[in-house]
Amino acid sequence: MAWRNLWRNPRRTLITIGSITIGLIAIVFYFGIMDGMTAQTLENSIKGQTGHIKVYAKGYQEDPTIWIVPLW
Repeated sequence: MAWRNLWRNPRRTLITIGSITIGLIAIVFYFGIMDGMTAQTLENSIKGQTGHIKVYAKGYQEDPTIWIVPLW
């Protein structure tokens, strides 16, 4: 009975199918854009700031100051 009612007004049915299709395409496109932005942000953060690894001089972790001689 529901199938028969769908095609009693074909214009309404086609508009509904078209709206659902456009919505699904928009969602897929949005998620693709967001995944790309997330990956690019992570890559830019790694390249521009700390990098993949950090190399410290021996003993730096215990006293991470940048001054060799105290200023006082």
